[in-house]
Parts: sequence; C-alpha cells; structure tokens
Amino acid sequence: MSLIKIKNGLLEQDNFYMTSPFSDFLGVGTTYRDSNFFYIRKSEDRIERLIDYPRYMVIIEKENWGDTAAEGDEFLFYISDTTDMYGIQDRVGAIDVQHTYHKIIYSDTYVQCYVSDDKLVWDNVGGTNLYTTLPKYQGFMKKSDEDLKLIDYKVYSSPFLTVYNYPQDFTLQVYHNDNKLYKERLFDGKETAEVFLDYPIEQGYLKILDVDKKLVYTSDFLNINYGDSYLNSTYDLQLEYKGVLLPEGESTEFDIGSPVYSYVTLVNDSPTKSYTSLTISTETDTPDTILLSLDGITYTPTVLIPLLDIDSKVDIYISVTRGSSVSSSYTLGDFVFKVN
Repeated sequence: MSLIKIKNGLLEQDNFYMTSPFSDFLGVGTTYRDSNFFYIRKSEDRIERLIDYPRYMVIIEKENWGDTAAEGDEFLFYISDTTDMYGIQDRVGAIDVQHTYHKIIYSDTYVQCYVSDDKLVWDNVGGTNLYTTLPKYQGFMKKSDEDLKLIDYKVYSSPFLTVYNYPQDFTLQVYHNDNKLYKERLFDGKETAEVFLDYPIEQGYLKILDVDKKLVYTSDFLNINYGDSYLNSTYDLQLEYKGVLLPEGESTEFDIGSPVYSYVTLVNDSPTKSYTSLTISTETDTPDTILLSLDGITYTPTVLIPLLDIDSKVDIYISVTRGSSVSSSYTLGDFVFKVN
C-alpha cells in the first residue's frame, strides 16, 4: 500500500498578470509591472481576463491603500459572465474596509468569497448560486487616484485536499509538522475524503485510520496545498520524462506551443508483478485537449497497453492543444495520468 500524489492543485504555474502582455490590448499606461509586482494605474480602471475553467479558486494578495487614499475609493476583485459581476469590494472611508487577501471559489454553479488579513483565518463574506450561469471572466475594477499593487495571484482547481481509494468510514487526518491535528474527515461511499483547507500546510502529514480507529497508514512529510489529490495505489509504476524519473506529484513543463507534442515513459518498477490491459487516460480541469499515442502517429483520448512486463517500459506520446483561456506567454500545467 502506498499513498501517491496524483494531482497538483495549482492550475496555472505562473502569475497570469505578471506574464501576459497587457499593454498589447489595454494600451500603454493602464497597467505596469516591475520585477516583482503588477500595478493598475491611477484613475478608474477595469481589466479582465478569460478564466474558462469548470471550477476554480483564485487567491490574490494586494497592498492596502494608505492615508493618501480618498474617502470613497473602491477596489473590486470579481468573476463575471457577460452581464453580472460577483466578488469582493474593498473601500476607504470612515469605516475602513480593506483586506490584504481575497479568495473567490467557483464550483458547481456556486460562488463563495472570503477575505483575510493573515492568509490563515478567513472571513466568509457571502456567496450566491448562479444556477446555469458560467462565469468566464476574472477581473479587477477600481475607483481611486491611487495605484493598485497586486503582490500575488494564484489559480487553483479547488480549496480541497482529496484522498481516494480507502474504504467507507475510514478516517483521513491532516496534521501539522508539530503533530497537531488540523482536520479530519471520513471516507464516503465512493472511497473519497475531502478536507477543506483554510491554508496550505508546509511539511504536514496524513494519517489513515480504519473503522475501529486503528492506524493503517502514516505518510511522509508533505507540502499540502489547495486542490492536491492523493491515491491509495496498488500499482508499482513510475513515469520518466526526458530520461529522469518524475517524483510523485511533482509538476514538469513541456515546451511552449500549441499543439504541444512530447512523450513520457511508463516504467514497471515492480520486481515481481507484470501488468496486463493497462488503460491510460488523462484528467484535466483546464480547457486543453489532451490526446495520447503509443506510436507517435495516431492520437486518441486513451491508449491500451496489453502487457507491461517486469522491468519493462513503454513510451506514451502526448499531444496538448491549448484551450481558449490560455495565453502563449505563460505556462498552464495541470493534467494527470489515470491508469485502469
């Protein structure tokens, strides 16, 4: 039995606003960047990007306005469809409402918004059901003579840590590295447990308990982050990319372009077991189209490996066609291999 990371929850490896050529379509002067931060210039400005994911969580860190800001100055961080905006508003006034961290979660037609001053404790500031509406844009709008300084910007697939493939009513426990229990959840009828993360945990670890609360598994120290997924696996397989074994759950980058063609090598690392009828597919939360091939000529959504003997390997060719929300100027990387 081994617990392996099968998904990195970070949908976009780079900060979209730090790498996209905004001056090309907003005009010079609306925004600017230095080596570390992104700025929306003075005056009333509104900028938007396409964010065409079926579900996501966006977290920003910004610099609050100081004493030079005027009463009534406003900043809005939002997602929107073609007509309506849903998000978080900061404003300057007698009752000052400004927060350094904003978080918007969109999932299953529902939008939920949170604010924080320390990135650890979050206040729920409301949400709404959009029913059939799909918000395709994320943006910022401000009314101020002050520049808006965006310090950090991250897009994740969800706020949950997910673990698969343990029996119903087993318990998942999440710990800090000081052995303090953070949260625990039961596995459901689909052998899945989800923990809502208020914040990432550097060097935490996981425990699995059976129905009698007896310990059955303890992980090594992990960097537990939003959207990450782990699987209790009976397979003894490894992936190689460019001749190097990929660490479990670590991201790697293909060359920029659309479509992207590359390949990985699936290795049978078991000293005793051969695998037959392995069906390989991919899963992604992005609008990318990902196809696979065993010969580098014919690409399909899945491939079948009839036999993978002990100490043998097979190359799997990958074609990635970027979706509509992907700019060629930054790296989008989130798909995982599924083996059945």
